[in-house]
This record gives sequence, structure tokens and C-alpha cells, in this order.
Amino acid sequence: GDEATLLALRERVIGRFGERVHTHVIWNKNYQGVIFELLSPASGKWRALERVASQRGIATEEIAAVGDDRNDAELLRHAGLGIAMGNAVDEVKQAADLVVRGNAEGGVVEAIDRVLLER
Repeated sequence: GDEATLLALRERVIGRFGERVHTHVIWNKNYQGVIFELLSPASGKWRALERVASQRGIATEEIAAVGDDRNDAELLRHAGLGIAMGNAVDEVKQAADLVVRGNAEGGVVEAIDRVLLER
């Protein structure tokens, strides 16, 4: 859908359900368009990663996470090291501890190098 329509839908959903849901309006390159995500607060990338880490005895401070869109902000805020891609939206850059080059400029390699150098 178009971004304005999905942002309006997001506001209606938030107005009705408040913090009982998590919502994101993000660009999806696979669909070449904007999508609307509606999730339970008990789900999401961070919750899943936190659960897996806990099961394996990994402290959250030991987790490095990389992201570029709004649905990654929570993940980057809570990870021991949150890394935003240079092409990330401002919300994600603000949530991150570190910003590297963009996806097309070798940012993932830079992120991996930075994590390994921190060890």
C-alpha cells in the first residue's frame, strides 16, 4: 500500500489497541513497497533473540545486532552492541551504539569487523 494510507491505519490501530500491539510501517525491498506490520508485544526480533540467548546461556550484553529499519530499533536498543547501517532510518540510527556504512557500501562487512575487533 501507499505510505500515507498505512500510516493512517497504524494511527487507528494504536488509537484502538494502544500498547497491546506493536506496529511498524516500513519499506520492504522484496515487495518494492511499504508494508504494515502488526505484532504482539510478546513477539518481535528482540524477544526472539533474547529467548534464544537465554536458552543458550548468552547474556544480552554479549549480543551484537545489526539493523536498518524501524522494526530493528528495539533490537538495537537492547543488544549489548546495536549497529545501524548507514542507510538506516533516523529512528534506528538513534537507537544504535554505532553506525556503519550503508548496505551497498560494505556496511555489513564493516559491522562484522568492528564486532570481531571488540573481542
